[in-house]
Amino acid sequence: MFMDLENERSNESLLPNQKHLFDLLTTKDILLLFFFSISYFTPKTSNAVNLREILTSEGSIIVKMQEKIEYFFAFNVERKVEVLEKQAEKRLNMAQTYANQKKKSRLLWKIIFR
Repeated sequence: MFMDLENERSNESLLPNQKHLFDLLTTKDILLLFFFSISYFTPKTSNAVNLREILTSEGSIIVKMQEKIEYFFAFNVERKVEVLEKQAEKRLNMAQTYANQKKKSRLLWKIIFR
C-alpha cells in the first residue's frame, strides 16, 4: 500500500505526454553522445608565437601603432623625415635578415638532400 502511494506520486509529477530524457534516448544515441563529448573535450595542440616576432614584425599591430605614435609626435618636418628614415631603415634591415634566413635554409636543404 505504501509503495503504491509513492509510485502514484512520482507518476503524478509527469504530465501524460511528458517522458524522462533517458526514455527517449536509445543506446545508439547515448553512444554517439559519448563519442562526441570525448572528441570535444580531448586536448588540442596549439602553436605558440614568439613574443619577439610579434613585437618586431612589420605587419604587427603593435609596430604599426608605435610607428604612427612616433610620427605623430614629430612636430617639425625635419623630425618627421628622420622618423620616416628610421622606420624605412628598420624595415630594410628586417627584409635583409629575412632574406638571409631564407638563403641559409635553402643552403641547408641543398646540403641535406644532395
